[in-house]
Amino acid sequence: MMSVIFDMENSTENNGESPLSNEITAIIEQDNGWYIAQCPQIPGANGQGRTKKEAVISLSEAVALILRDRWEDELK
Repeated sequence: MMSVIFDMENSTENNGESPLSNEITAIIEQDNGWYIAQCPQIPGANGQGRTKKEAVISLSEAVALILRDRWEDELK
């Protein structure tokens, strides 16, 4: 497992400077040449890529989409 800092606004890794940054846990596994990333704190959040970095970026984009969707639902 590894911790990942992500920016909900840009949906990519950052250095934690954004006030919208948060820390999540990413579980990253390798399967047939692909890296698969999951976030246990956010059901349904997963990503994949040919490299760990691609998988983390994909996961952070999925997390941002899920959280943005939940936020929009709350505003309705």
